[in-house]
Amino acid sequence: MLMAILFLGVVSAQAATITYSLTTKVDGRTITGTANLSEGASLLNNMPQDLWRGYTTYKYYSDEAKTVEITTAPAENATVYVDYEFDPPFQMSDDSKTVWNYLRNWNGGATSHRFCYYDSKDNRIYSKGRTSETQMKNDYTAHWAFYGDGYSFNFKNRANEKWAIWAEQEVKVFGVVVSTTYYHEFSSTKEEVGWQLYANTATNSHFSGGAISLCRPDNKKLTYLEDLGIALSAQNITSGHKFDDHNQLVAVHTGS
Repeated sequence: MLMAILFLGVVSAQAATITYSLTTKVDGRTITGTANLSEGASLLNNMPQDLWRGYTTYKYYSDEAKTVEITTAPAENATVYVDYEFDPPFQMSDDSKTVWNYLRNWNGGATSHRFCYYDSKDNRIYSKGRTSETQMKNDYTAHWAFYGDGYSFNFKNRANEKWAIWAEQEVKVFGVVVSTTYYHEFSSTKEEVGWQLYANTATNSHFSGGAISLCRPDNKKLTYLEDLGIALSAQNITSGHKFDDHNQLVAVHTGS
């Protein structure tokens, strides 16, 4: 009898496999992730990392039509359908309205802001010598319109009316490819799946807290805003950064 009671106790304590299913609103992709949760566990707190994006709030439903909202994990294995709202701390544009923003970054020592602007000479984004909003007011190269949401974020420049996309270029030495560089360029056609937008809470020589971070859709290359005066590039995430459980970019502190 005692053995039977103990066995029942073990069974009742097992976690259920919860599959989170989120369909993006801009491009219609479905992103899924699983978590082993005990009955009653918070769906929000335990949502897998891959589903999180910056400036986004979430609701959960037991049915695909999203009519029955739930907040905690059920007792049995189940699929939970995720809905979301994107509410960034800057103004977005859509087909009916264009809103122009400034896009700023830091200099190499994270001591002062600079304004990102479009340079037509090589079709890239730069941020050199731009220190004042007064200077930028009538300079259309420093005006940017943002579209989409955190799962497909696109932005274009006012001066050229083109979209900032990612590009890659092989670096060759004596005809042999030694590396590949990733950078931004401009196109009259935006990417089908836009940049992935994450909240950035890191504070060090590369970033300041409260800024945004943009990644390629594969979440491998991060927009890199460190070096003042060169074209903004997309590079591997450095050893000083990581994405936490909620996909926020955070600084990794070492030593005491």
